[in-house]
Amino acid sequence: MNNSDVLNQTKPEIKNLALGYKSLPKNKFRLCDYDPLNYIVGDEGVYSNIEDIVKWSRAWDEETLVNREKWKIWQSRIQLVN
Repeated sequence: MNNSDVLNQTKPEIKNLALGYKSLPKNKFRLCDYDPLNYIVGDEGVYSNIEDIVKWSRAWDEETLVNREKWKIWQSRIQLVN
């Protein structure tokens, strides 16, 4: 995966980053892309292209990252004893 990156404060520049804008009255727009939570990685802050997303998906499907048995264990319900 050569075209993926994680946004963080130590390396803030990402090439070709698409920014978000909010539509305002009278055909105006306001930059609305910054959020203090941007640097929490997981549900956002990870940028990629379709080729790398396909590689990532295949790695999961072909059990390159995690084998199916371990995945089942991680996804199973547990019950706390206290």
